[in-house]
Order: sequence, then C-alpha cells, then structure tokens
Amino acid sequence: MLVRRSTRIALAVAVALFAAGSLSSTAAKAEAMAESLTLPEAEVTAIRQVFKTATDALVAGDWKVWSEFWTKDAVLMPPNHPSIAGLEKLRKFVQVDLSALKDFKQSDWTFEGRGDLAIVTTGMEWIFKDGKSKTGKQIVVMVKDAEGDWRAQKVIYNLNGDS
Repeated sequence: MLVRRSTRIALAVAVALFAAGSLSSTAAKAEAMAESLTLPEAEVTAIRQVFKTATDALVAGDWKVWSEFWTKDAVLMPPNHPSIAGLEKLRKFVQVDLSALKDFKQSDWTFEGRGDLAIVTTGMEWIFKDGKSKTGKQIVVMVKDAEGDWRAQKVIYNLNGDS
C-alpha cells in the first residue's frame, strides 16, 4: 500500500509539473502572438487619420471623400439588417440612415494586425441634428491597398439599448 501511495504521489507530481510546463509554454505562445499583432505606431496614426477623414466626410455628406474609406468589395453589417455589399449600396444605406448626422465620435480604440491587415475596434456615438444620439461599438477590418492606403473592407456594428 505504501508503494502504491508513493507511486500515486509521484504520478500526481509528474502530471502537475507537465501541466505547469504546458501552461507556461501556452502563455509564452499567447504572449508572442499578441506581440506579433501589435501594429507599429505609424500605422495606428495613419488608420486614425483615415477614420477622421471618413467621419468628417460622412457628417459633411461628402460622399466622394467618404467612399475613399472603403474597398470596392466592402461589406457593412448593421444590426437587424442584412449585410450590405458594394460601395454604391453602402452609400445609399448611409445616406438614408445617417442623413441627419451632426457628429460621429469614436472612443476606446484598439488596434491589432500585421502587414497589410488591421482590426480596429471602437466605441461610437452618433449625434443627430435634432439632439438625439445613439451609442454602440464597431469592429472594422482594414486592409492596406497597393498604394499603401488603409481602407475598410468589413464593418460590423451594434447599437446599445439606450439608442
């Protein structure tokens, strides 16, 4: 019985040591992956500028400048609505749904990606000319085109219950 008990203890210790080694290895891999998804500050700055230009154009109703934010095959996935694919359909949707927009604010930014792909998340607030507002969150998949410009390829957003 004493041998069996010591064997069980040794086995338990071995399993614990193996698990600890696996966990630290997994943690190290996760940390390395997170570091590899960190965009250089210059790319973050460029993406923020693209967002600013696009939101300013949206509020101003400048559809030519606003359309430069998007890839040709862009897809918008609004809440409670089918996906909208293609630049012309996007423009029509936004002109109807956001025509009374006075301001568009973004907050709580996160940036991840590498190379020519970036994932951007923000909180958002739409402020309308009548004083009402809607808040929500968005995830934007950005791609860098052949000229080195960042463009939105996929956008999904939701609106909070207070909206």
